[in-house]
Amino acid sequence: MRTSEVETSVAAMRTPNILLLEDEALIALDVETMLTEIKAGSVTSIASCADALKWLAHNTPDIAIIDIFLRDGECIEVANILVERDVPFVVHSARRKVTHNSHRIFLKGVWIPKPALPNNLAQAVKAHLNTAAV
Repeated sequence: MRTSEVETSVAAMRTPNILLLEDEALIALDVETMLTEIKAGSVTSIASCADALKWLAHNTPDIAIIDIFLRDGECIEVANILVERDVPFVVHSARRKVTHNSHRIFLKGVWIPKPALPNNLAQAVKAHLNTAAV
């Protein structure tokens, strides 16, 4: 087996890291449960923009699920970092559309508005993970 084949095999065996940005504890628990049930990967759940920025200073997820508004404000800076790093993300928010120019960054993600059927969110996550694995 050549080195590139070994690297590809190791990458395929690696567990994806999913960043979940949600400040509502019950919603976060529901999403984490759904991700566990579909065996999507390991989940890092964060409830504030400030904590997400600290985490991103040392980590890069394979995919993110983000609510636009967290307990300490809008996560525009987080979304910008994800886009800069080519990390796909799903916007899981009660907000139905972009209302401010500063929110246009969220259009780079797939929108699954709240409330959503768990299967809709699961399909969006699976699609991103399958694309990343190819």
